[in-house]
Amino acid sequence: MTGLVAVGGGHWLAPAPAAAYAAMLAGGCPPGITSSTRTVARQQEFYDHQGQPGWPATADHPARSKHVWRPDDPKDQGARALDLPPGPEAWVRAWGAPYGWLVDQVHGEHWHVEHEPTTAQEDDVDLDDIKTAMLELMRCEEFRQRMKRASLEAIAQSGVPTAAGTDPQALADAIADELADRLKA
Repeated sequence: MTGLVAVGGGHWLAPAPAAAYAAMLAGGCPPGITSSTRTVARQQEFYDHQGQPGWPATADHPARSKHVWRPDDPKDQGARALDLPPGPEAWVRAWGAPYGWLVDQVHGEHWHVEHEPTTAQEDDVDLDDIKTAMLELMRCEEFRQRMKRASLEAIAQSGVPTAAGTDPQALADAIADELADRLKA
């Protein structure tokens, strides 16, 4: 998605939230994202099918969702929300506020967090700085292993079948390698 920053595991955020997410990872937050940025069309599907088997219990209207990326809207506040699995969610609840992450913004969705940067944070965001920080993280073997474990967990939780004969560990390795390659580009 144009204008967005990859944050691992096939997830994307706007630049300021991506920088804040990278800073949290560097600060000790375990990696792992259940859901991130989506298109208006995908959010409409969530909204239309909410409560049905295989769909979220609740979903915000596409015009209001902070998950949705609207690149043509200069006032857009999307691409700044994450849904997190239990480990990262607990960490963000305890230590996410200094990074600009707010919890309990959506009633009944304890896993949903939103980034609300201060003006200083928004002014200081530089895509090159984000890439540099993410490359430093990717050089750290412990981080790569944590990211691979989070990718495996996300693959298992997604319920999305992989191609026959695909090794989930190899897929997690490929995700980590792809992120590193994209950051180097």
